[in-house]
Amino acid sequence: MESAFISLPDVLAEHAAAGRTYTEFLRVPDLNAGVHTLPAGSVDGQSPHKADVPHRFEDIEEDLQILVLFATAR
Repeated sequence: MESAFISLPDVLAEHAAAGRTYTEFLRVPDLNAGVHTLPAGSVDGQSPHKADVPHRFEDIEEDLQILVLFATAR
């Protein structure tokens, strides 16, 4: 089995350099991980995912940098 080490500082540097609001850094069966950044005063443009439940950050008063994990329900 192959092992991989993920360096969070490297992920954050790559995310900043890309200039995107979301960067996925891990995709394996049943798990995805990424970094989501929302600057103060921005509008979170998220839309519902497969569960069709509205969700978003509102009234963003400080810069947000969020670790996002998506796991498949079993």
